[in-house]
Order: sequence, then structure tokens, then C-alpha cells
Amino acid sequence: MHLPSPHELLVAETEAFPFVSMEAYRGRTLALTRAHAADEDASTAALGHALEDRLRLHANGLSLDALRQIRLRAWFFRDPPGGKVQGNDTVPLHQHLERLASTYLDFRGRRAILSQRCADPIDPGASSIDALHLRAMRYRWLTLRLPPDLLVSALASKHGVQPESSLVDLTTPHLARVLERDVADTHLHIGQGTSFGDVWRSLMAQLASGYDVDAVKLDAGEGVPDYAAWGDPKQRGDRYHRALLLAALVRLWLARFLSRPSVPYAQFLGALSNQAAASLVWPEAPSIMLAAHRALRNIEATPSRPLLRKLYVGLACAQIDVRRQTPGPVTSTLHKSAAEILKRDPACAWLHDGDPEMALTRRGLAYLAACKQATDPDFALAFWQYQRLRCMTYNFVTQDPGVGGLDWFQRFSRRLGPLRRPLDGTLVTSAHTLQGSDVQLKSLEVRETPRDDWSVTWRSVRGMARQLRELPRRPQAGVVLHFIKRRDPARDEPDGARWAFGAWSLDQWKAARSTELMLEQLPETLVLLRGLDVASAELSMPLWPTLRPLRHLRDASQRAAVKLSHRRPTWNVPPLRVTYHAGEDFRRLAEGIRRVHELVCFRVLEAGDRVGHGLALGIDPERWAERARCIEQPQAERLDDLLWELDLYGRGWLAPSAARVERVRSEAARVAERIHGEPVPIDALLVARKRRHDPVRLAALGYPSAITPAARADTADVLMIDGLRRPEVFRRGLVPIEVAVDAGEVEFLRAASHFVRRELTRLEITVETNPSSNLLIGRYESIDEHPIFRMFPRPGHERPGEVPVLVSLNVDDPVAFASRTADEYAHVYFALLRGRVPASEALDWLDRVRKNGYDSRFTVEASRAEAVLSVVAMQA
Repeated sequence: MHLPSPHELLVAETEAFPFVSMEAYRGRTLALTRAHAADEDASTAALGHALEDRLRLHANGLSLDALRQIRLRAWFFRDPPGGKVQGNDTVPLHQHLERLASTYLDFRGRRAILSQRCADPIDPGASSIDALHLRAMRYRWLTLRLPPDLLVSALASKHGVQPESSLVDLTTPHLARVLERDVADTHLHIGQGTSFGDVWRSLMAQLASGYDVDAVKLDAGEGVPDYAAWGDPKQRGDRYHRALLLAALVRLWLARFLSRPSVPYAQFLGALSNQAAASLVWPEAPSIMLAAHRALRNIEATPSRPLLRKLYVGLACAQIDVRRQTPGPVTSTLHKSAAEILKRDPACAWLHDGDPEMALTRRGLAYLAACKQATDPDFALAFWQYQRLRCMTYNFVTQDPGVGGLDWFQRFSRRLGPLRRPLDGTLVTSAHTLQGSDVQLKSLEVRETPRDDWSVTWRSVRGMARQLRELPRRPQAGVVLHFIKRRDPARDEPDGARWAFGAWSLDQWKAARSTELMLEQLPETLVLLRGLDVASAELSMPLWPTLRPLRHLRDASQRAAVKLSHRRPTWNVPPLRVTYHAGEDFRRLAEGIRRVHELVCFRVLEAGDRVGHGLALGIDPERWAERARCIEQPQAERLDDLLWELDLYGRGWLAPSAARVERVRSEAARVAERIHGEPVPIDALLVARKRRHDPVRLAALGYPSAITPAARADTADVLMIDGLRRPEVFRRGLVPIEVAVDAGEVEFLRAASHFVRRELTRLEITVETNPSSNLLIGRYESIDEHPIFRMFPRPGHERPGEVPVLVSLNVDDPVAFASRTADEYAHVYFALLRGRVPASEALDWLDRVRKNGYDSRFTVEASRAEAVLSVVAMQA
């Protein structure tokens, strides 16, 4: 429905393409060259054609000539700030990267910041007021394609600076003052809570131990990076692993070479191969090293995984050069700290100046600039092909800005797991380091999945306590258990003897009972176990199957809180609270608003709880209708939308016209007849819908496990059971129906949105917004279009009759969205400024949002106390 801005996105894609594309790898691109003033040479033109294929689906109707002009401008006509714009016939890649870094970044001391120059080198005609805001928007798109640490390293190489961090501070001085006050991040998925740089360093260290990346499993559903997406699909997982080992090997060679680059790279590699043969007592080592180096020209020629692993482990762990001591052998146990990762990273034996990855890039770029690249083409090839392997891996786990929807996001999110696994023992401290940078992080909540073995959940809580004890500036912290929706038609559909979604409900019930047992046995865990959530594929199932585990655990936490108050009266720990992902992914706007309202209507949320995302509440119905005149929707969901609308009218919450009521009832009757195969009474359907959301009544009818439910009481029960037990009725409910929007529906949506927002406000329910996540999953034109600005209106943009909703700003998934807490505040701040909101009002607005988020936290003060954490960490 929403499309990203063609120009900003296309420019970012074009700028990054020489570093991130398989076409550049195959073409062994080392420089961008124009044959004459109007065109590129054959090699660069071929890369340009590949770029056009990448962009054509996202160009929004732009002609090939328009795309070509973007490419020429991005590759050849960008000069450093303050320089006159001139064309360059040949642009070596190190120069292109340094110019790109200079366009967006500066240093404040040794810290990289978003450049705050008034002039815009990309668009010299932009006003000084707009320059910073536009640069921030372009940088947001660019970092979804290029790792920020690559840009920081390039700028550091150019200026001869050793940066203190790989992070870029996007905040302005006054925004930084706002973020010095108490900040809470209440929506962070712990598996994504680290940075790509930490993931990559940890992986490089762990591969030296023989760690086996589960690439085959990834290839089964989530795909592989571009460098492995060729040939027999059954072998892609193996190629994925081989390419990672190749990258690790080349990285180690580059690090050793750059520690003392006294001879050309080819000569260095030859000497190293001879040393390896002798030191490893492996005569074949030189030939394997040569084959690996040749793979930089032809990825298809990469040696086998066992040979690459043996070579990498040997080079990483053996003392090849008596003048240096490389790290000793590492084990495959989880890393426990950032310092341990650095200690185990083989590159650290050769690069001692800070982050080894950034040191390698910084030194490599300086070497290329000094030797003019042409004098050592073997090094240039190795350096840039390594960077491409790393950047393609980054693109593999970072959300592609050209796709939207939760299903795509889940694929990108799951890809990170095997790469990140060595970091599992440091996820809480990594999350705190990343999210606490440039903000006063006083509360951190992380999402984890509950298990059907309570000891696994207990170990997770105990591990969090132990990691928190290591932090010098400890925030309040807590775990929110999120039950994961998933698509599994084979198990979700009823078959006469099995209920709809019965298998999922049984699995979650086991996890809920397991967590209940943990709370009974160890009520102290409640100090860190702070909430419940339902997340992931929002549209994969309705609300009602999720109600039973949520209510059961909420009741169990009440009992645990009472028990804990007797055991530890000074801790002051309340029961679990609830948040729920809703209104983020929807086919039609009515569906999104309905799913949010059902949380209140069916008592999922109580006062002080939260809604995850809730974007549907901030969408203008008129604008939505213009872009979604006709949308397909499953018949069962359409019927639920219509019944919800009739229920709002019937309870007197909304006042419709008689014509609107009749129109909705007529359509509901037609859709219901198609689903049930015969005419059914609307009033009975309304009752059946309410009973479906009553876990006690469902349990009385045998849900989810009983083969024979209890005796049917009335027509409403018959209709409800038919929809949940009869396969033909359930399947007809999944059949898509074409639904057109009309003026009556737009009026209803406006009234329903206002009503639901009033309900959330009445209950002090906060909507957790995640701007970068929503930008990409919802595919909005830019953060400027984010629904948060309607839910919690900007100064001067309040609309009569609209009730502001409490909202918070969060990061969601830092790796997938290449962001962190401070970045999200900065992106929204720049969006406000682009909307001509005065800086003082924008800062006040953000401060209110900051306070909303902190006030909505589920964490408790006791989670900061050393004595409390000691008790939880030591429980057996």
C-alpha cells in the first residue's frame, strides 16, 4: 500500500551497489570508470545494468535515463564538502567510499557524528535549514545497505583518526540533552539486540574453533546471501558456509599483511603459504591457500569446507611467525563478554589499535591511497572482495528496504540466529551497550520465547541476572515472554477430530504451564520476568487462540507476587503485565483497528498495559482509501470486520445511519452464507464471536484437545464449533474475497479509530512505536509519514475530535533495522524538523514521548539492586 520514496532509496542503493553486489564481486570491480563524458566504460556500464535490474521494481515508474542520471551523479559527480562539483573519469573504490563517508559524517574529537554542516554536497541547492534534515533521511536509507562501521572507518582513514567507537551519533546537541533524562526501551527482541559488528567479530573468532554455521537449515526457508545463491539449490547451504570461511581466511591474511606491509601482497601470501606448510606440517597448505585466493576471482572455485576449515583453524591457532604470538586455540563455548570476543579474534594478534575490523578497514584504505592501488592489485582485489562478502552478509540479515510486511521481516530476522549464536551468553550486556550509547538508559526490556521446559526459561532469567551484575551503570531490566504466532496450515486446519489452531494452542499451553511452575517454585524470578506478549506473524491467526495462556499466566503471576511479598517484602514486585503486537500488519484498515480494539474488548489488556506497534490507529482513513480502493481479504476476516462493526453499533458505542447498518448486515449475511454453506442468523454470529473469545467457554466445549466437545447449547455454539471443527467451513473462511471501500466505510473507520484511541487513553495503555521497523515493514514513504504523528499529534497538527494516544519510541530489532534507541529518537526529530516544526517544540514533543515510554515500563527498581540480582543469579 505504501511505497518508499523513489529518489532517496534509489540514491542509497546506487551509492552502495559497488560494495554490496554480487555483480561487483564477479566483475572484480576496483574502480568506477567513465569511457567519456557521457557514459561509463564497459565494465562499469555492466555494473550499472545490474543496478538497473535491482532498482527497476522499486523505481516507481522512473525511466532508465533517470536511473542512469542518478548513477552518474552518485558515482562520478560527488566531491568532498566545500569542493566544486566536477566529473571524474576514474574513481577508485577507496575514493568513492571516502567521499561517501565525508558526505554524511564528521568527527567530533574521535567520535563519528552525523555531519551538521549547513551545505548539502548532494544537493547544493538545498537551503541550510534543510541540509541536515535531508542528510539524516538519506543516511537512514544508506545504512540499510552499508554497515555504518565501514563508513566510520573510511572517514577515519581519510583524516588519520582512530575512532573511539563504530557507532555514529545522530543526535544534535539539544536532542542529546533530552536523552540525558531517563529513557526506557520497552520493545527489544533480545536475539537481535546486538550490533552486526559484534556478530561478525564473534563469528570470525568462533569459526577458528571449527564452529559449524547451520547454513543448511537457513537455506531451507530463509535463503542464503547472494554469494551462495548460484548452482544447485541443495548445495547453497554448503556454499554459504564456504564463503564465510573464505572471508575469515582473507580477513586473517589482510590483518597480518597490514600489520607490516613491507612487500607486495602476492609476495607476502607466497611466503605465508610456505610458512604454513612447515608450521602446520601440511604440504597441501600452499595449494589450498592459492585456491582460496583464486576464489576471490571466481567464487564458484572456492575450496571445500573441510579444507578451508582446517586451513583457517590452523592459521588462527598455530604460531606461524615466531616474532608474534597468535591466540591459542579457542573452544566452541559461548562468548561471555566483548573483551573475550576480542581476545579470541585471530585478527587481534596483528591489529592492536582498537576494533580489529575497523583497524583492518582503516589501514587497508590508507594502504590503497598510498600505493595508488595500481601498484598492488592483488591486495586491492583481496581487500574489496572481502568487504563485499562482509557487506553481502550484512544485507542478508538486514531488512531489504524494497520489501515490506511481517512475513518478509521474519525471514530476515531468522537469518541472524546461527551467525549470532556464539554471542548468546552476552546478549543482555551487548544490548545494554548498544542501546545505552548516547542515551540515559534507565529501563531495558527484552523479548524472549517461553519454553515448555521451565528450567530453560529459568536459566535465561538467571543468566540475565548474572549479566546485569557485570554492568557498572545498571538499568532496571526485565524479560517479556512473547508467544510466537506462526503459519503452519498442516497443523492449524481442523480435520473433524482436531480444532482449528489446536496444535498451536497446546504447544503454548505447555509453555505457559511450564512458566507457571517456575513462578510457583521460584517466585523471585518475577523481579526479572516482567511481562507477556504475543508477536510475530500477526495475520497468521486471530486473537482468540492466544487468550488462554495469557490469562492463565497473569493469574499465576498474581499468586507468585503475593508469595514473593511475604518472602521479600522490600522488593515490591507487582504481577506480570501484558503487551500485544496488533495493528501493525493488516490487509484492510478495519482489520487493523479491530485487532487493536479486541485486546480491550476481550480483556487482554488492563490499565497500564501496552500495544505493540498499533499503526492502524494512526492512519488517515481517507488517504488509506485512496490507495486501497479494492483489497482481497479472507472471508472469515471480512466477516469478523463486519460483525465487529455491528457490535460497535449494537452496544451504542458508535452512532451510524440506518442505511449503513442495513448495508453491513446484508454483506455479513452474504459472507456468512458462503462460509457456512447455508443462511445463518446474524445475531447468533455476533454471540458466537463473543463466545469464541471466552477461554473458559471454549475449554468447556473441549478446546483445544478434546475429540468430542460437550453438548451444543444453542445456535451460537453450533456456528462457533462449525467454524473451529469442520474442515470445509474453516477452509471456506480462508477463501479470498474482493472488498471495495466506500464512503460509508471511510466514515466508520474514522469514528472507530477515534473510539478505540479514547479507550486506550482511558486505560492509560501505551502504544510502542518502532519508527525504523515500521518504516520498512509498513513501507511508508519516509519516517515523516509515520502514524505516530497522528496518534500523538505534533505541535500545531492537532485535529478536532481526535484524542492523543500515549506512545513510546523503541528500536525493535537493531540488526534487522540497522538502528538503536538514540537513532530512533534522532530519526523522528529530523522528521519533525522536515515538517517545519520549530526545534523547541519538536524537542518538547520528544521529551513527552520519552516520558511516556519511561512511565509505561514493566521493569521494577529492585532489578537494579545487587542483593536482589545475587539472589536470582544464585538460585538453584
